[in-house]
Amino acid sequence: MAALFAGFAVLLGALETWQGRFLLAYVPAHQYWPEALLRVMPSWLVLAALVPGVMALARRLRLDGPRRTAAWAGHALGGFVFVGLHLTGTALFAAFRHDVLSEFPRYLQQSLYRSAVAELVAYWALVGVMHVIWHQSETRERAVAEARLREQLAEARLGALRAQLHPHFLFNTLNAISTLALRGDRERLLSALDALSALLRATLEDGRTPWKSLADELNVVERYLEIQSLRFGDRLAIERDIDPLALDAIVPGLLLQPIVENAVEHGVASRPGPGRVTVRASREDLTLVLEVTDTGPGFGSVRATPADPERPGVGLANTRERLEQLFGGRASLECGNGETGGARVRMRLPWLRSRAEAESLRAGAAG
Repeated sequence: MAALFAGFAVLLGALETWQGRFLLAYVPAHQYWPEALLRVMPSWLVLAALVPGVMALARRLRLDGPRRTAAWAGHALGGFVFVGLHLTGTALFAAFRHDVLSEFPRYLQQSLYRSAVAELVAYWALVGVMHVIWHQSETRERAVAEARLREQLAEARLGALRAQLHPHFLFNTLNAISTLALRGDRERLLSALDALSALLRATLEDGRTPWKSLADELNVVERYLEIQSLRFGDRLAIERDIDPLALDAIVPGLLLQPIVENAVEHGVASRPGPGRVTVRASREDLTLVLEVTDTGPGFGSVRATPADPERPGVGLANTRERLEQLFGGRASLECGNGETGGARVRMRLPWLRSRAEAESLRAGAAG
């Protein structure tokens, strides 16, 4: 910045010299320019030499800092020192130019009479401009730092949510497999372990890629339901109502699986007899609608208006928080009971066609 101010001072000196040319147009150019530059430029060169010192003092004594009284007093003294140094340097140049050092006191006195107030104003103007530049720069830096901090916080919260979801569904899956082992059903146990292997591969890949197509997310759900079907047998019926046009939509990984898991654990498994889980996906204009219903006891009670909006477990709470972190107010999760009983969870998400579009939307929600 010091070089910028110095260059600006030299430019102003050149402009002042050029302006004087209009008043002395009758003087030949080869006589005017050397004389005019020697008369005008020294003052600007001395100013350029003083600018770094003024900058250092202004940064040390910030008028908007915690010690404002001391800063104002310091700059009041600094202004007088600046005026003295600038006019002294200018007078010395003039005395050397005329080769009459004995005239230095007279030149200095004339400069003080003519320019002291203007020089003092110039000092405060320099200090003010520097403060404005620093304030704007610091404001931009704070804005960038705050945006980066918000993004890092959102990433950390999403990571914590995902870390909760993985062991949660893994525990329930292993519990289903242990039930088969206790029954001694070797054939179904081997099928369940094979499905678990496929499910783990899918979720590990999901850890590396936070976004996936709805088709891939439904594949994870299918592997989970395959294991649960082995566990519950004829007690668990599964219905799918998937719009083929919705399969290419981009969604967060492990979005549907915890909702389906909730439907199985707190819907079908919570009461004797057969139960049904239905998974639906459709597109409404620029919105992807995902819905999971079951024939269990529903939320809180079987009445249409549930008293308890949440079920046990981390699935629904974490999914709602993930949607808030990823999409802000552009996504929603609604919980309620179906008209004939059972629970219904409906999610509405922005229609995303690519992972790049998803990342851009998430950055906007984090910022």
